[in-house]
Amino acid sequence: MGQLNDLWLFVLLDLSVLFLCIMMLARTKELTFFHSAVLFLSLHVLVFTLRMISISLGAPTLFNENYLIRLGFEPVRYDEIIRAIVYADIGLFVSTIGFIVAGIVHKRRVVESIAEWIKDGENRLLCDASDESSLANAIIAGIQHPEMWEHGANLNRQLAAERADIRVTIPQAETFYETILAQHRDRVVR
Repeated sequence: MGQLNDLWLFVLLDLSVLFLCIMMLARTKELTFFHSAVLFLSLHVLVFTLRMISISLGAPTLFNENYLIRLGFEPVRYDEIIRAIVYADIGLFVSTIGFIVAGIVHKRRVVESIAEWIKDGENRLLCDASDESSLANAIIAGIQHPEMWEHGANLNRQLAAERADIRVTIPQAETFYETILAQHRDRVVR
């Protein structure tokens, strides 16, 4: 039953990503490749998760891989989605967490807010994407040292297990917000 609850948490998480993406679309009123890639990926993950839930419940499989295509969504290659998310210039921290959880070592521009997750040269190759020589050096290092990818992927999985376990982070967040609420309870309008 625990795995089923975890699947429902993925559904909630994916619905929140879809909601945020729709809000971004409403604000920008423009469908960029990045938006369509995130929408497609989120819908695909949502359909896959719902399929796993239906299988876990012993129900007939309601969804399959072609479900989104039947709904009229154009298929997007995953390498295009990954490229769009990695190089998105909107500070999408969730994509970094996603890569870490997946155990993927990737190059990314330096962002101060994610410094605690990054061990340059160990689990990530950092470079300034606007500096061609920095980008070239990161790519060459990745090609010349394939063992770095496996080592980095293992470090990423370990880091995610230590810092991004939902069973630990949600209670921490609840405690944090309860503390803030308690400090400002007299100002809260009900």
